[in-house]
Amino acid sequence: LYKSNLTGGYDYNILEEIIRVLKRINIYIFCNGEQIPFYIKYFVLDKKCKMDIIIWNKVNALPLFNNKYLSDKEYCLYFRKGGYCSPKNYEDAKTVFYLPTTQKEKKQYGHPTIKPLSIIEKLVKNSSKDEDTIMDCYLGSGTTGVAVVNVGGNRKFIGIEINENYYNIAKNRIDEAIKIKEDLK
Repeated sequence: LYKSNLTGGYDYNILEEIIRVLKRINIYIFCNGEQIPFYIKYFVLDKKCKMDIIIWNKVNALPLFNNKYLSDKEYCLYFRKGGYCSPKNYEDAKTVFYLPTTQKEKKQYGHPTIKPLSIIEKLVKNSSKDEDTIMDCYLGSGTTGVAVVNVGGNRKFIGIEINENYYNIAKNRIDEAIKIKEDLK
């Protein structure tokens, strides 16, 4: 695939496999700033995708800025080629989310890079239809699976996680979300 000194230990060959199983490119990738050039080259220049940059502005970031800017944001790149993107209103169409870091959830679910559920729910809602299947190749604590359950419709979910501990946390969390939804019926 590509040789890059910006890989940060990430195996980018997985992208070819992800694209192989997708019906259309419609993918969100959380990443750091150093990875952005690679993803733009791969998806925009080589695969001819459209792109948006979504930012989670962490309003309670640690005030550490010695010889650098604050670590107060996280990037989420959205690439699509024939993919569905249909925000229903002005709020849903915004690309900057002003939310605190998820310290409570990090402690509760034991995952260091957990994302806010409200952001993931909005991304699922904006980029999928009721009959679509959403796949998360790095399931972590299961936030995407819970978002799919919460957004509802007849959406299906596939989650992949290599770490057995995180898999079990995600499974329990998704099962609980399903139970809560069924209890509300």
